[in-house]
Amino acid sequence: MKALVVVLALLVIPTVAHADKNAPDINKLLTSDGVAGASAALVGNGVYNGATSTEMAADYPAALITKNVLGGYSKDKKAYWASADLVPAAGTKTVVGHASALWEKPGKDVDWKLVAFALTPTATGKQQKAANDKGMTPPKVKDANNANGEYFMTIFGGVFGEDASGTVSARKEVVLFGSAPNERYATGTKASKQLEKWNLNFKVRDNITSGTTKGRMLWIITNLDARPAGKEKANPTPYRAFLIFEGDGGGSYSLVHGNFAAMVETPWK
Repeated sequence: MKALVVVLALLVIPTVAHADKNAPDINKLLTSDGVAGASAALVGNGVYNGATSTEMAADYPAALITKNVLGGYSKDKKAYWASADLVPAAGTKTVVGHASALWEKPGKDVDWKLVAFALTPTATGKQQKAANDKGMTPPKVKDANNANGEYFMTIFGGVFGEDASGTVSARKEVVLFGSAPNERYATGTKASKQLEKWNLNFKVRDNITSGTTKGRMLWIITNLDARPAGKEKANPTPYRAFLIFEGDGGGSYSLVHGNFAAMVETPWK
């Protein structure tokens, strides 16, 4: 195990239920006033920094609800992350997107603050191939690496890029989202095994937008090029990623949430 520990945790929350009344509600991401104040976001095919819901409207999903909600607190309860599948209607098995978010608690008597989030469309193999055949690539991520003071950020590219499965946390809240509709892997064990099965090496494609929060949480939005391990000359498959890590106070971080998304010609279909 290398110095970086990655924990993938994704939350899935049904719109009709919110298990923890003290935690932020991921369903609010689907409302016009639910994303105020976020530093950065992946929405549809777009990437945004400090944008309002109006500015993101062209990429925003419409008439979707959440399913399979799961969330977790940082060890000191000062931060919370969550994820969910996005479906067109209650009772349907058709997952058209994945939702992920990170909040922090700025003070004891202060409301939760949304820090960063992702509302990404899923992509079948056929949809992903169609987008790749048309030469669609992820929009460039802004160079806003605000967590660059952390030693972790100096080793992120190598450690996560070459040994992602070895960096997954054992926390039960871990959830990993792949880009396909059926790719939700809950618990650290299942997430780690799936990353092993994918057997991919990841390389940062352009820039990193990142930050830290209360609760020793660190988040990253970036574009990644994926190649089969051992095939450095293979044509890369581009992915967009929203990653959340939990620190131990000693410089090591565990990935508690991961959302990998592909470009699609028509999001939310």
